[in-house]
Amino acid sequence: MNLDPLPLIALILVASLVPLFILGATSFAKIHVVIGVIKSGVGIQHAPHTLVEILLALSLSLVVMRSTLTEVVAMAQQHKLLENSSSLTAALPALAASAEPFRQFLAKHSGKKELKLVYDPEPVPEKEMQSWGPLLSAFMLTELKEAFLLAGVLLIPFLAVDLIISQLLAGMGLTMMSPMVVSLPIKLIVFVAAEGWVVVSRALITTYR
Repeated sequence: MNLDPLPLIALILVASLVPLFILGATSFAKIHVVIGVIKSGVGIQHAPHTLVEILLALSLSLVVMRSTLTEVVAMAQQHKLLENSSSLTAALPALAASAEPFRQFLAKHSGKKELKLVYDPEPVPEKEMQSWGPLLSAFMLTELKEAFLLAGVLLIPFLAVDLIISQLLAGMGLTMMSPMVVSLPIKLIVFVAAEGWVVVSRALITTYR
């Protein structure tokens, strides 16, 4: 019995690209960046653990991408992706059609300035700006920009606490005491009291609605 190795090779190739796809074509990158910046703003480098950050970013990404993933599954069933997986020529069009909701997600959340930057200096018709290559680049640039903007806003309360503690210690003549030692427990208490993780998660999720 002769088996066509091409579908298996294609399946292995697609599986190997899944981590890169999650990083570059979903909300994971922005969420992970914001969580990392918040952790640095609080002043704790080893808690939560990096693995916890990744799991939190993945779980929030699933919330954000839930409707897109539902559409992908529906498109895959409609175009019989699993049934056509034994034939490479039939599987590729079905795979492209199934990935259409992801392409629409990228187009929706890619900034116009970022899309123009990808094509600079030559103007490109709007229709050609919907291809995967430029959309991925523009989407990543937009995600990083929005991640730093959101993180900057969320860091302002921590900066205020650091400044207040520094001024209080200087006024009390305790110049040898590190402000970070005093401000860390205060920032943690303020963060927990203000439902910090809920606020951050809500802010991240609402940027995609």
